[in-house]
Amino acid sequence: MLTDNIQQDAYVLIGLLAHPSTTPATVSRALKAYEQVRLPMAQLVMARSTMSGRLSGLAEDFGGDYGKFGNMMEKQWDWISGPDPLTELERAVRLCYPDEDISRAA
Repeated sequence: MLTDNIQQDAYVLIGLLAHPSTTPATVSRALKAYEQVRLPMAQLVMARSTMSGRLSGLAEDFGGDYGKFGNMMEKQWDWISGPDPLTELERAVRLCYPDEDISRAA
C-alpha cells in the first residue's frame, strides 16, 4: 500500500511538472498545488498508521470485546478507497492553472 501511495504521489507530481503550462517560472506554483492536493492524504495515512500501531497494542483494553476492537481496526483502512490519482491530478491542475482546459493535464 505504501508503494501505491508513492506511485500516486509520483503520478500527480509528474503530471503537474509535465503540464504544458509548467515552466521554470511556474514550478513553485505547481509544487504548491501538489502539496495542497497530496499532503492531506499523506497526513491521513500517517495518523491512521500511528493509530493502528496503538490499537494493536491495546486489544486487551477493549475488555474482551473483539468485535468493537475489530471495527476500530477496520476503520483505520478507510483511506484506501480515497480519490484516484487522475482525480487528484485534475484537482491539482485546476488549483495551479484555474483558467485552463483540464484535458491538457494528461
